[in-house]
Amino acid sequence: MASITLSFHSEALERTVPLRALVPLEDAPRVPMPALYLLHGLYGSEQDWFQYTRVMLWARAKGLAVFCPAGENGFYVNQADTGEAYMRYVGEELPAFTRRLFPLSSRREDTFIAGLSMGGYGALNAGLTYPETFGKVAALSAALRPWKRMDKPQGGCVQRPAYARALFGQDTEPWDTLTLARQCGARAPELWLSCGAQDDLLEENIALVNGLRQAGIPAYFDQPPGAHNWDFWDREIQRVIDWLMP
Repeated sequence: MASITLSFHSEALERTVPLRALVPLEDAPRVPMPALYLLHGLYGSEQDWFQYTRVMLWARAKGLAVFCPAGENGFYVNQADTGEAYMRYVGEELPAFTRRLFPLSSRREDTFIAGLSMGGYGALNAGLTYPETFGKVAALSAALRPWKRMDKPQGGCVQRPAYARALFGQDTEPWDTLTLARQCGARAPELWLSCGAQDDLLEENIALVNGLRQAGIPAYFDQPPGAHNWDFWDREIQRVIDWLMP
C-alpha cells in the first residue's frame, strides 16, 4: 500500500497543485488498477478523506487506487475570469496524469469519481461532462445549485453574491447538474446519490433525483439517518466503494 502526497504543474489551473494518492500496488488483485477520483467539500483539502474516514481500508481491500485533488473553494467549475479550469482539471488532466504515473486502467468501466457536499456536486458534473471517462459517479450530500445559497446572511465565501458571480458567471445554466444530465442523456454514467435524512440539503437532492428519473436517467438514491458530517460520509463511502466494485 503506497500512500503518497505529491505536487505537479497543472496546465488547467495554471500553477503547481497538491494531490493525495493511495495506490495499493502490492495488494491489487489485478493490474491495470481501477481508480477513484475523490473530491472534498467546501473549506476542505486533498487530505480530508484520508484524515476523517476509513477510505484507505476499504480501497485497499478492493485493490482500488484513490486520488484526492485540491478543489479549494471553487466548486469544481471552469472559471473564465481567472483561467482556473477546475472541471477540465478533474475530468481530463487528472485522469491523464495519474495514468501516466501509475498502472491504472484506462477503461471507462474502471474509472470512477465521487465526492461529498461541494465535491458531490463536482463529481456529478464531471461525470456528466465527461461520460466517456467515468463509468460510475457517486455523490454524498451533494451541494446542488450552490449559487442559490450565496445571498444568505450566514457569512463565509459561499454566502457572498460577488463570489458566486466570480465562480459561475451571470449565466448559471451551464453549471446546473440537471441541465448537464439532460444534455448527456443516454451516455450518462451510472449514478449513486445519498443524503442524510437530517441534512439540510436533502430536499434539493430528492429534487435532482426526481428530475433525473423524469429525464429517463436512472439514479440510485438513499436517505439513511445522518447529518452533514463526517460520521455520515465515513459510513457512506464504504457503501460507495462496495457499489463501485461489487
